Amino acid sequence: MITMTIKKHKLKDLKIPSLIKDDYKQTKKQDIYYESYEYWKALQSTLKEDGYNPEKYADGYIKCTSGGSMTDGNHRAMVLLDMYGGDLEIDVKHITKSYYILCMAVAVLGKIATPFASKKSHYANDGKMIVEWKGKEYTIFQIVKATLKIVLLIPLALLIHIVGKIGLLLGIKSKRIEMYNKMRNYDEKPRKNK
Repeated sequence: MITMTIKKHKLKDLKIPSLIKDDYKQTKKQDIYYESYEYWKALQSTLKEDGYNPEKYADGYIKCTSGGSMTDGNHRAMVLLDMYGGDLEIDVKHITKSYYILCMAVAVLGKIATPFASKKSHYANDGKMIVEWKGKEYTIFQIVKATLKIVLLIPLALLIHIVGKIGLLLGIKSKRIEMYNKMRNYDEKPRKNK
């Protein structure tokens, strides 16, 4: 289990992603005509009524590294910053850099799987969730397996390619290359006519 310490942190020191800042600014400019308006309005209303009250909700703390990089609570931090200014200190859960990196890796995998997740899905008779994509059906297990193959096998293939190139530069030839060269030389020799 990962233990996290609760510490005070100023809102201005939290690193809110620029996409979230831009989305919030667009909402303020375009008001009800902007697609995220209802979401931001509801969040503002909740924070005005309850304030930042992380104890009220399960896992309600904003989570960030000591440097302010957040894994949870970006939207709340944006609204609080707008409502109270950057000098307000709030309680946050400090996380380690390794936990932050793990959370970002999971987020990237989630983005890779988004094309599948946004497609039509249903449950099969055996209770497995099936996702329809481009006329074919996939189970969630198949999607995760394919994603892991992509994430793990591409770097492995690149590593093997690089090691092979280094071997060629050092003059080390593999058995496969030696056999190929022998076969090629055999085919190039003139054949004797009987």
